[in-house]
Amino acid sequence: MYRKTDLAYLAGLIDGEGSIQIVHSTTKYHKHNFSLQVRIYSSFLPVLKKFRDTFKVGQIYTRMGTNKLIHSWGFYSNNAANILKIVLPYLIIKKKQSILGIKFQKYINKTEHRGKLLTTQENANREEYRFLISNLNSRNLGKNKKPVQYYNG
Repeated sequence: MYRKTDLAYLAGLIDGEGSIQIVHSTTKYHKHNFSLQVRIYSSFLPVLKKFRDTFKVGQIYTRMGTNKLIHSWGFYSNNAANILKIVLPYLIIKKKQSILGIKFQKYINKTEHRGKLLTTQENANREEYRFLISNLNSRNLGKNKKPVQYYNG
């Protein structure tokens, strides 16, 4: 069992420094793959190691940013859905993306076609989930949306 403080802290990291995506790739044999992916970015490696070790999923990657090292902890598919389920009550900003990601993974598990080409309809269904999450993640304001007003104290 996880401590509530760890779950709330992880939800804050996902809300503030994380991304929830459905990634689409194509193999050289024209097989389409769709995968739920959660990544959390930080310049402070110990916090990512703590959560990777606590939840026992994913990998940490490191790359050079503009002026410092940037680390990311990524977890995928069922692991991502399981973690999103347990932090869902604590999420604020990325709650809708999490719900969609969980539904997507449930759909994938129900309709998995390991090693087989997806039908046109299956491809379209998975692409629809990817499109919906992508729109929720979009930073574009769109035609009818106004920019957020920030409090300057």
